[in-house]
Amino acid sequence: MNTFHLLSRPGVTTVKAAGGLNAFTAWDRLILTDSGGFQVFSLIQEKPKFGTIRKNEILFYPEGKKSILTPERSVSKGSLALGQM
Repeated sequence: MNTFHLLSRPGVTTVKAAGGLNAFTAWDRLILTDSGGFQVFSLIQEKPKFGTIRKNEILFYPEGKKSILTPERSVSKGSLALGQM
């Protein structure tokens, strides 16, 4: 599962309210997540208007909403938050 997409929509609050990622997806086995950084990186390379790539972060602004994607943020607010239900 792509952590960036899960953080964007539906969001951690919605996934937690559903009872966690497994309940949200109705999947009772292990779930692996990735940061989504490669997809964001690729999109910005193709369409620079969607963001800025810096040394330790990506500023991503699709639909006029700014998101900051860093390795730490992806793990702590993304994968770990989605996994700790």
